[in-house]
Amino acid sequence: MNFLVSFLRVPSITELLLSISGIILFTLFLVYFIYKRKIRIDINHQIEIWNIAKKNIPINYPNWILIIFSSYIEKLSITYGLNLPVILCLDELWIKLTNKNGKKKTINRILKYSPDKGLFTVMKAVLKQPGLQSILVDWIDNSGEFMVLRKIALSGNGEQFDGEKALLLFKDRTDEIIEMLGDSEWKSRHFAINILIFDSGERSVEAVWDSFRDSSVFVRISSVKLFNSDNREKLYNILERLLLNDPSFKVRKAARKRINENFKDLYKISPFKLNIEQQIHLIELMDPESKQDENIAIEFMKTGNKELELYASRFLFKNGTLRRLLLSADPGYAKGFEDTYSILEIAVAVDCTTFLDLADPNITPGALLLASRILIKNGDRNIITTLLQKVLKISLDRENIQPYKEIYENSILSTCKRGTDEALELLNNEIKRRKYDKPFQDWILDKLPQNRENIFAATLLNFLKNKKYNSDIELRKALCKLPVTSILSDIIDILKADNNKYDNSIRRETLKVLGSLNLPHCTQYILENLYILPLDEAKQYSLLLTKNDTSAFRTKVKNILSSGDAASMSHLIAALPETERKIFLPEIKESLQDSNPEVRIAAVWALSDYNNGEYLPLCFDLLRDPVEKVRKEVGNTLACLANKKTLTVLKDTLFDTNESLAVKNAVLHGLTISISKEVLEIILLKLEENIELLEETITVLSKKDSKSDLVIILKFMEKTTPAVRENIIKSIQRMGRKAESIIETLLFTDNKILHKHAVSILENSGIVDLRIRELTHRNPEIRQYAAKFLLKTGTLKAFRGIILAAKDPDPKVRIQVVKALDHMNSTDGLAVLEELKNDPVKRVRNYTLWALERYEAKKLV
Repeated sequence: MNFLVSFLRVPSITELLLSISGIILFTLFLVYFIYKRKIRIDINHQIEIWNIAKKNIPINYPNWILIIFSSYIEKLSITYGLNLPVILCLDELWIKLTNKNGKKKTINRILKYSPDKGLFTVMKAVLKQPGLQSILVDWIDNSGEFMVLRKIALSGNGEQFDGEKALLLFKDRTDEIIEMLGDSEWKSRHFAINILIFDSGERSVEAVWDSFRDSSVFVRISSVKLFNSDNREKLYNILERLLLNDPSFKVRKAARKRINENFKDLYKISPFKLNIEQQIHLIELMDPESKQDENIAIEFMKTGNKELELYASRFLFKNGTLRRLLLSADPGYAKGFEDTYSILEIAVAVDCTTFLDLADPNITPGALLLASRILIKNGDRNIITTLLQKVLKISLDRENIQPYKEIYENSILSTCKRGTDEALELLNNEIKRRKYDKPFQDWILDKLPQNRENIFAATLLNFLKNKKYNSDIELRKALCKLPVTSILSDIIDILKADNNKYDNSIRRETLKVLGSLNLPHCTQYILENLYILPLDEAKQYSLLLTKNDTSAFRTKVKNILSSGDAASMSHLIAALPETERKIFLPEIKESLQDSNPEVRIAAVWALSDYNNGEYLPLCFDLLRDPVEKVRKEVGNTLACLANKKTLTVLKDTLFDTNESLAVKNAVLHGLTISISKEVLEIILLKLEENIELLEETITVLSKKDSKSDLVIILKFMEKTTPAVRENIIKSIQRMGRKAESIIETLLFTDNKILHKHAVSILENSGIVDLRIRELTHRNPEIRQYAAKFLLKTGTLKAFRGIILAAKDPDPKVRIQVVKALDHMNSTDGLAVLEELKNDPVKRVRNYTLWALERYEAKKLV
């Protein structure tokens, strides 16, 4: 019973804690022995591998377990006669621990098992803990190593250490340290120089001065950073030399930093007196906080040297100048804006483009304008997408307002030349949005890039099928930029579709596109659809037919000419001369007798284009064709040829008293469109007949309104009859304002005949009255010209008009009045001259006295 009670009794806290502690200790001992046994097994396995491969292999345990069993591994090392800490890479863990907190036990282990790896680490640890320095000193003294300090140096990786403390530690080995400067291993020299820098001995100081030319970057850097000398100027000169000439950026950077820290008072570099390499070295280490350095970099941007521009651009980007210039650009300040553009353009040209970040939602129009200009030629293509997105948003309905117009156009040009597919998709949507804006379409279609059918083919083909779309020529050119395979199927489908599906104007444009593609294998489609086009346009698309095989092409032509289809026949015949193949002349000759007037007209055109001396006379008979349209087209064609033979036929027909008026009228109609001088002479001679077709002849003459024609007409007026001159004046009056403007210029010619008839025509046309009214115009230049005109006219009407200008407020006008009055030499003019003698302007008074003197002189003659 007592046992049961004691069993059921609740244990005290002390008893409970003791029980728990016992369990924990038991568990730890159990874990320890388990790991100890496992480690031994793993070590035996690693030893077997090492005996075969002779390769150090780490054992895979947590660091804390390896530390706990370090002593055990040391015992096993003695047992097996092997350096197990090194074989198992345990020494590397000891070295890491020593780097963190150098413990005496760990240091001794490193010195015992792995000095080659850990000496440098041990040295750094004991320099921090003077109480442990004796461990390293004793090891050095007992090592028996030759150049033991060299061994310490080579066990490291060239890291920095406290050279001043090391000098104290190795004070008895200064000679050995100096000798290390001759070592071929840079780590050894680096170790030595880090100590000798703090030694004031003559040999040490001389060695340090020489170290600035050491082949090792790390040696030079240590000397630059740590060496101090009373000879500041000498040290500065060395630092300046390294800054400008050292091939290592790290050395140059250390030199620049040292100068900034300790030698600003001696800094005297003139950047524009340096060679290119020195200037580059200077730029890349300029101070981003220095306004002076910023200005120097900007000047380097203007040298034209790409290398300098690259380094200067990188500096200006790093200090934020490029970004600041971009964001503060003001188009209203033209010079500053253009200067900024020049700098940013140079930066982008050397691939410094990061500053062109356009993601800022508050970016200014000035910045966008600069970016849009720059990205046309250079810059990250992805930026173009961002640019276009912003521009399409801010320029909506403001595309024609400055500066948005230029931003808008530049952004689109950038997209066309260098844009990504994403940017081109944005542009494609903009093109569709403005599809009925003809000026925009004419401009943009010419700019579209080649071979981007994945973006633009569907849009352009939809435009082609849209009757309301009105930029046909530009659309045709744009379609021709695309691969044929992307559009040919749609083009053929349009041509073959039912007439009610597509308007005839659409089919005409489609055929023109097909012709522009110059595809010999599409000849049949073109030949069979030529009838869609007007005859004159059909000719333009026949040149591609010359690329076909002659026999095959002739077969196709014969089949169409024998088909009896008037539309196809006429259009094909009109187009054949463009092939320059005379093998078709017999077929064309036969077509002169075809029953369809359109075919006969086409045949005449074709023979005219061939200008064949054998067949062309056959066209003369068609001047008498029963169909008026044929007669007129024959007359037009022969007149346009304007060779001696055809002009003789036309002239003889026109003056043939036995010829019908209908035929003569056809000849006259043809003479209308000819630009030959001989044709003009024929018309004038016909006008002299003054018998038949008078009204028609006057109308035909009114079409000859060029300056050269008018000169001929006016000269003809001199030698003809008054009645004919009257009819010529009627004809000129029908020419309208264009002829009047030309004749007005003839007033100022020295040719008296032309001047005389020009005056006559202008008086009859009402121009003289107009100029008289212009003497009261508000614009003094218009009044001056009116006065000059009236002076040159010299008629009574002009005289009466110019008297009105005698009181004009503009002295230049009044001078013209005086000249006119002097020229007219009349009593009324004399009265006006007398009044102008008292004009307030001296120049006018002088002209007046001169005019009066001339007037009196003429009376004496």
